[in-house]
Amino acid sequence: METNNLRVILMNPPTAGPAREPLLSLAYLAAVLRRSGHDVLIVDGTAPYARKSVKEIIDIITEYRPHFIGITLTFVNISASYVFIKGLKCLQVPIVLGGPHPNACPQEALDNGGDIVCIGEGEETIIELAEFFQGKRELEIVNGICFKDEQGKVFFTKMRPLIKDLDTLPFPDFIEESNKF
Repeated sequence: METNNLRVILMNPPTAGPAREPLLSLAYLAAVLRRSGHDVLIVDGTAPYARKSVKEIIDIITEYRPHFIGITLTFVNISASYVFIKGLKCLQVPIVLGGPHPNACPQEALDNGGDIVCIGEGEETIIELAEFFQGKRELEIVNGICFKDEQGKVFFTKMRPLIKDLDTLPFPDFIEESNKF
């Protein structure tokens, strides 16, 4: 694996009705990744101003060639989200799932297409996951995740403590560059 900065797609899947506003969680994750020097593309499949179809999203992923995709999942329309995620598996890009639903049902999220599930706050975890994808860190020592080991058994790492000083986080970065694809 390359040891330079990564290309990452952060996504809200196109499986729900149009959103009213951008997802703040994706903007915070984008900000911490960009602060670490990574290239981040936010693809909001439910954005009312630039809603994306499944085909458009697959085209974006194919052209951008991310090292991994981070997808946020809520409880609404989870069945359709899982169908969407399973459809991305043919692209052979690792899929990291986070958000309320994977936090509540991490094994279910793994069983439905996720390669790694973030449990708890993701701002510190996603930086360590980027280090894993760069070949700089072992997956087993990234706190706050679960994944399936080589035998298919679900492995939970140590829980990550909550971020005590939220002022250490950069301001959310809402730049969505996917309109150029």
